[in-house]
Amino acid sequence: MTDLRQLFRAMGTALAGVVAADTTAAPPADPLLVHRMLTDLGLGGDGDTALRAFQASAGLTVDGFAGPDTTHALVTALRDRRHWDLAA
Repeated sequence: MTDLRQLFRAMGTALAGVVAADTTAAPPADPLLVHRMLTDLGLGGDGDTALRAFQASAGLTVDGFAGPDTTHALVTALRDRRHWDLAA
């Protein structure tokens, strides 16, 4: 019974860390992947300029850094675009 409690305690601690994780501490996305996503959205060209333009259009902080919020917005924009391309 003690082993089971320790297991659940460890799982709870791990899950609490995931839920409370500071997303601003996450590393930036792979620059090549970000460039590919921007190109797929029609924002190719200079990577920094395209990234800043995307951030501005998505209502994000314009910092030229592809952190978690920017990466999430890129993925969401691509998913939405592909959905509408398939629906057309």
